[in-house]
Amino acid sequence: MSLAPSVFAVASSSPGLGRGGGGDGRGGIPSVEPELSLALYVKTVGKKSSHPQILANSPKFNMPTIRQLPTSVINKIAAGEVIERPASVVKELLENSLDAGSTRVDVVIEKGGAESIRITDNGCGIAADQLPLAVASHATSKIADADDLFRVATLGFRGEALASIAEVSRLTMRSRPTDCEAGAELEIVGGKAEPIRPVGCPTGTSIEVRQLFFNTPVRHKFMRTTQTEMGHISEAVTRLALAYPQVHFTLTHGGRLVHDLPPVEGTAQRVAALF
Repeated sequence: MSLAPSVFAVASSSPGLGRGGGGDGRGGIPSVEPELSLALYVKTVGKKSSHPQILANSPKFNMPTIRQLPTSVINKIAAGEVIERPASVVKELLENSLDAGSTRVDVVIEKGGAESIRITDNGCGIAADQLPLAVASHATSKIADADDLFRVATLGFRGEALASIAEVSRLTMRSRPTDCEAGAELEIVGGKAEPIRPVGCPTGTSIEVRQLFFNTPVRHKFMRTTQTEMGHISEAVTRLALAYPQVHFTLTHGGRLVHDLPPVEGTAQRVAALF
């Protein structure tokens, strides 16, 4: 039980309070355990004006107002939970690419991900009218109802990653489904989306994340050196490359090819290519 120091001070200096003290014949409290003694003291003596310390130090609480947080604040909170560093962005985007059925994923990094992260895949793509939903909170194509939670077969399903990333970066998404003649582009700066515009692009999806944490300087301050962040990114790519040996992965940093992992039949061949 946490008790204010001022209460202890008054209780310890009062007649009959505390261990070893006895009644003094003038209304003192007989010796009891400190917790019980203090409780009795607050009930019988603490309300009297002769001990103003207790009343003066008692906090007065006003009922706080309950309010619904704006979507922008919600997404920034979620970003703090989902996006820890550039490697978190790479992991989330790679998982989306793999869930889209991609057979090739190219990862291009600049300055350890602090300046730019670009991930391009040849998956199923996203229709133009679906792009706003792709970056909306809790919007996903991977589950439809609560029963689907018991048979999740994808790497992610909550629909938080893209919304969180878009809230704390400058994000550009280009995508083209296999049955469309042209693609579409959506640009979001700090959670604010620009109008969708048509673009020419290959089948699949390309997402570029620039200036990560540009609007959350406290998070940006805790990013490590370029070498450290790139090490985490390489580890994230390696983990998924080992789990999906049938997918072609490439990783480039600062114009230098770090990994080129063509599809192989099994994990043993992928391990040999990596190590």
